[in-house]
Amino acid sequence: MATSTLKGICRNVLGGAEGSLVQVFETLSRPGSPFLRQDDAFLNAAQWWVPLPEDEGEGGWRLIRLGPSMQAIVTECVYAAPRSGSVPPEGMVGLHFLLDGPVELTGTGPGAKALPPVTMLASHQAPGVRFAVFQPAGVARMLTLCVAPEVLVQSFGLDPRASRVASRLMAPEPGTVSIVEAVMLDSCRALLEALLAEHVGRPGSLAASVGLLLRIVGLAVETLVGDAEETSAGSYSLKDLSLLENTRQALAEDLAENLSLGDIARRLGTNQTKLKAGLRAVYGITASGYRRQCRMERAMELLATEQLPASVVAGMVGYSAHASFTVAFQAYHGITPRAARQRGGALFRPTDRPDPDAPPQARA
Repeated sequence: MATSTLKGICRNVLGGAEGSLVQVFETLSRPGSPFLRQDDAFLNAAQWWVPLPEDEGEGGWRLIRLGPSMQAIVTECVYAAPRSGSVPPEGMVGLHFLLDGPVELTGTGPGAKALPPVTMLASHQAPGVRFAVFQPAGVARMLTLCVAPEVLVQSFGLDPRASRVASRLMAPEPGTVSIVEAVMLDSCRALLEALLAEHVGRPGSLAASVGLLLRIVGLAVETLVGDAEETSAGSYSLKDLSLLENTRQALAEDLAENLSLGDIARRLGTNQTKLKAGLRAVYGITASGYRRQCRMERAMELLATEQLPASVVAGMVGYSAHASFTVAFQAYHGITPRAARQRGGALFRPTDRPDPDAPPQARA
C-alpha cells in the first residue's frame, strides 16, 4: 500500500501537519469558513459540520467545542481509502469510543448478529510524545473526546489514587503515552447513538450534544475509577511506538511471504507478546486484521489499475488458492475480483462496500 495515497485524519485535514486541536478550531472559526456552524453563547459552546469531499467517501465530521477544556470529534464516515495522521501532545486526556469500524467480530450459527460492546480507548501523552493513527477504508463511526485533566478531577471526580488505571492514565511517565482500553457500560452505546443522531443546525442540537458528552465523560470516569476487570493499561515509550510502527510497516510490505508476528518480533529484537498487545492498544487492531486490510486494498489497486488476472493478484497478495482469495475479497469489498477488474481505473465508491449491519461472519 503506497503511503503517499493516504489521506489525513480530521486533525490533519483541518489543523495541518501538526494536527493540534488549537489549530483545528482556529481554522473552523476563521471569517468566511465554509463549514456549517452552530453556537450557544450561554454554554460557551460551538459545533461545526465538515463533510468529506465526494471523491474521499461519504459522511463527515462534527466538531464540538465546549470552552477551552473539552473538544470532541464525532466521526460518521465511509472512507473510500485509508487515512493516516498523528496526534501531538496537548496536555489533554483523549477518550476514544468506537461504535463501528475496523474491529474483529465473530458470530455463531447461520446469520448470527452480535452487538459488540462499546470499546473505549483512553490516552494521555507526556510532553514531546506523538503517536500515529491509521484508519482503514470503510465504515467509521466513533467519538473522540479531549478533556483537560483538571476537568476530569475537579468536575467529574476522577481521583488518580482511586485505581491503578486512573493513576497511570493521569500521570504518564516522561517519554511515554499511557493507554487504557476498557469495555464501557451498556448504557454508553445508547448515549453514543443519540449523539451521532444529532445534526448541526437542528434547534437544540448543540445543547443536547453537550449534555450527552458530559454524561459520556461521566461514564468513562466511572469505568476508570472502577478499574474494571476488562480494562487493560500500558505505557508506551517513543521506542515502543517506533517498534509498533515498524511492525505495521512490515505487515503492510509482507503481503506474499506471510511472516508471523514472531518472525517480525525477532527481526526487530523484541518479543511477540509486546507487539501483539501494543498493536491492539495503540492501533486498535490485530496483526492478522491489519495484514488482511493491506492485502485487500492492494488487491483492489492491482485489479482496478493494472488489469491483472485475479489468479495472479491472489498470489501477489499471499493467497495460494484462487477460491479463497475470491471469498476474502468479496467479503471485504462487497464485489468480486472480476467485477473490480472490469471497472478498470474507475473510482471505487465506498457505498459498494458491505452493509455494516451484515452478520459479523460476513466481514471476517
